[in-house]
Amino acid sequence: MQVNVGRDIVLDVDVTKLAQPVLDHVVYIGLRNILMDAHAGATRKGGSSDDEARALSEKKLDSLYNGEVRASTGRVSLSPVAVEMLRMATDVVKAHIRKSGKKISDYDVPHLARQYRDKHADELRPVATERVADTKAIAVSADDDILA
Repeated sequence: MQVNVGRDIVLDVDVTKLAQPVLDHVVYIGLRNILMDAHAGATRKGGSSDDEARALSEKKLDSLYNGEVRASTGRVSLSPVAVEMLRMATDVVKAHIRKSGKKISDYDVPHLARQYRDKHADELRPVATERVADTKAIAVSADDDILA
């Protein structure tokens, strides 16, 4: 599993090497944070009750039980290489679905792309790194009439 720890640092974590008490702690902290975030908007100043906050947390837990995961959009900033890796993985997943004759809309493409990216990170990273470097190397001249 790849874990983005910030500052363009992505660590490959082999969770099978974690002792069970460590894994239990990691799961506990993760679930606690997700469930706390679910009711963070419900404040006592706004008139919400503990029952309302509990209901929001329970609703979130139910969604997790149903396999629904909403990725955070504001907190996690992916490096350009990570973004390119995900773009590449998405293209591969869509091509595979099309090749099988099925509809893309019938699949959770972002989820499948993340799985593919994680499984094939060692293959994707060098290509993505090169693509990002190539893109940065393209100089835009002030004379280029891009917006006209």
